Amino acid sequence: MAAAHYTQGDFDPFFNGAFDPTGYVKGWAVEQITTAFLTPLLANPRVIAVSLNGGGDLQAATRPDSAFT
Repeated sequence: MAAAHYTQGDFDPFFNGAFDPTGYVKGWAVEQITTAFLTPLLANPRVIAVSLNGGGDLQAATRPDSAFT
């Protein structure tokens, strides 16, 4: 699979011999949730940053005018 090839085996959905894409799907889900639900919160002037940690898969975003960019 491409994920195993491009990550040199770090993300291999066949790591235990059976197809188990949970690690890949988890990262995708965290990214989708951040994009759809958290990043829009940055339009509120009281929110300067958002982040989501899903079992080690981390996504974070800040407003462009924040001191954290």
